[in-house]
Amino acid sequence: MSERIEKRKNHVITSETSKRPMFEIFVNNTYTPHRLKPTHFHIANEIMIIKSGKGKLKCRDEIFTIGSGDIFLFRSMEPHYIFEIESKYPLKYVSFSFSKNIILSEPEGWLDKSFLGIIEDGSEHFDNKLALNTQTKTTIKKLVAEVEAELNDSDASNSYVLKAKFLEIITRIASNYVAAPHSPMGNLYHKDISRSIIYMNQHLSEPLTLQTLAEVAQMGTSHYSAIFKELMGISPWRYFLELRVNLAIKYLTDNETYYRITRIADMCGFNNTTNFNKAFKNITGKTPTEYRKIYLKGGDR
Repeated sequence: MSERIEKRKNHVITSETSKRPMFEIFVNNTYTPHRLKPTHFHIANEIMIIKSGKGKLKCRDEIFTIGSGDIFLFRSMEPHYIFEIESKYPLKYVSFSFSKNIILSEPEGWLDKSFLGIIEDGSEHFDNKLALNTQTKTTIKKLVAEVEAELNDSDASNSYVLKAKFLEIITRIASNYVAAPHSPMGNLYHKDISRSIIYMNQHLSEPLTLQTLAEVAQMGTSHYSAIFKELMGISPWRYFLELRVNLAIKYLTDNETYYRITRIADMCGFNNTTNFNKAFKNITGKTPTEYRKIYLKGGDR
């Protein structure tokens, strides 16, 4: 087998309100003629910016060539992997892993719902290799360099600076994408739905009812459900389950502490492992045990 050398750094940015991860930055430098890594997937969305190198990547059933300046977007649960790297061109790239949660998890919100268009595009014509103009790519490349410089600073990295850089990167990308029509109703109830999402994040391990969430948003239950789905694209309960499963994935893939499945189910608010397994498989397509095995074999982060 050919020698493989990989250096990877990661940095997690947490929410000021919920104290839970909002997005994660991965800086990767890899050299190997063939990187035969199993397909992987994750609930979070991922933006990958190629700094240098050449190779091939597969997402769903499509194969893409990789080159300097290419920018990819992998949406939640889209299987993808890099399966080949040219030996003369070591691959260097930076990835940002993020959830829809960043849109409404802060009291004032980070982005307008229109910016969700690029990660909610379910059309068969969606291309994971983003077609952006040269000026946008140049600007994003500069921002990525500034992110790396901040991460390499001898002092502690400034999370506010990293948030601002990430915000500009995703805004530059979204502004060059034809998003779904914006909903005026979404703007009207933005802060109300935001309060309920903050509440979800603060009570992931506790029993939660639709009535409680509606009361937090100061709405009736039916009205709250309709507005939430209009704004977020899924029901409140589905969104809450995705948050819990995303937290479970963090525990399942913790490299420092090995938590038993029963313990993880309890920490993530599931009253028994049967319900935990059912919810986890419904969202990821795998049971918690299967997902952990894939991760341990190098098939996920």
